[in-house]
Order: sequence, then structure tokens, then C-alpha cells
Amino acid sequence: MTENKFSFNHEIIQKKWDVNPFMKITDIVYEVLEKAIMTTELAPGTRININKISKELGVSNSPVRDAVERLIGKGMIIRIDDKDRKHKSYYVFDINKKEIADLFTARSAIECVAASICAQDNWRLDMRIMDDLNKDFTESLSTFGSDSQQAMMLASEYDRKFHRLIINGAKNNYLLQMYETIEIQLKYLSIRTCEYMTRSPNANVQQLVSQHRAIYNAINLGFPDLARSVMDKHIQFCSNNCLIQKKDGE
Repeated sequence: MTENKFSFNHEIIQKKWDVNPFMKITDIVYEVLEKAIMTTELAPGTRININKISKELGVSNSPVRDAVERLIGKGMIIRIDDKDRKHKSYYVFDINKKEIADLFTARSAIECVAASICAQDNWRLDMRIMDDLNKDFTESLSTFGSDSQQAMMLASEYDRKFHRLIINGAKNNYLLQMYETIEIQLKYLSIRTCEYMTRSPNANVQQLVSQHRAIYNAINLGFPDLARSVMDKHIQFCSNNCLIQKKDGE
């Protein structure tokens, strides 16, 4: 476990209010902390110091504590009670290599079936939206060199929307419920996958783009077996890349 070396500042709060002056302070703090965790500005395993964060943001402890409790509910922060339960410690959630492998296995079980269902009845999907997401995803990956963090966040957002579109398109509530139980962890891994791509050869980035296109084509052409196969290869590729690029202690 490490102490938080990342610093917040009150300007973050003010910028949020400039956009939406009616936004609740707890919601702002929640968004700030969530983004810091997802981008690893608050690294996995980092101890959350509520007093320190409150002081840096220029707010009372209450909204920070409320935001932390919400993030605990999402599984993004872990609360550890001491033996007498009088004191609590908070840490950013971590995910090890075995958990990454297990998560991708679960993701494959859900998404490969969903892709096959969508290909069998592709009227369930708006293929124009799917195509647009592919194009946005490709464009965001192409800008890694100029602003890697912004490009990473955009690529991850389009990636998640692409895959969620397929899950929703399957019109199967049980698949959807299973997916939603791991969605926060998948969001984290989506960001990590895009980040790891910045460490990988450019060919890997192009392969990621071509895999999304292959999934789109298989569904659009109505080939269920092919859709299942290319989705499985895509998820396996992402899994291998994460496991290779993730450094010990990261």
C-alpha cells in the first residue's frame, strides 16, 4: 500500500461549477476521484486520506467522505476496518494479473454470445452508430502521440460504447445483468488496455482497430459464428496485451 502523492486543487471544483453551477459538491468530488482512480493518477493500492483531499479541494470532509462511500459501493475503493472497528482506512482498488485473466474470461463468455446473437438478428443494432463508434475509436487512437492521456480516455470511452452497444443489442436481460456486475472493472481495464497500447508497437494499435472492424463486419453481414470467433480473438488479444504490459506493483 502506498500513500497518495497526487495532489488535487480547488480549481477542479470551480471548473465543474463553471460548466454546471447547480452541480452538487459531492457529485463533483465523486467525479474527480473516479477519474483520478481510472487514470491511475491515484494509483492502485494508494491510501485515501480524506482530510488531505478535503484540504486540497477546499471543501469540508463530508462531501469527500460521501464520495468515498459511493466509490466503495462501486468497488473502486476498499475500506479496511481495524480490529476494534473504531478506525477505517481507505485504499484504491487493485487488480492483479490472475484477476485480469479471470475478468477477461468472464467478459469473453458474455460478449462472444452477445455478438453471435446480434449477428443472427442484426436488426437489433443501429449499425450506423456502431460504424461511427468505430471511426471515433480509430481517430482517437491515431492521436496518442500528441495528447496521450486525452486520447486514451477518448479511446476507452468509444471502446466501451462499442461493446455496450453489442451487449444491449442482444436484448438478453441475463447477459446484461452479468455484464453490469463487472462493468466498473471493465471500464478500468478498457482504460488500461488503451494506455498499454501507448507502450506497444504501432502494429498492435492497428490490430486493435482492425479487430473492431472485423466484429462490425461479421455482425453487419449476419455471420453468427464469425462474430463469436472474432470477438473471442479480440478479447484474447486485449487480455494478452494487458498481462504482458502490466508491470508488477502497477
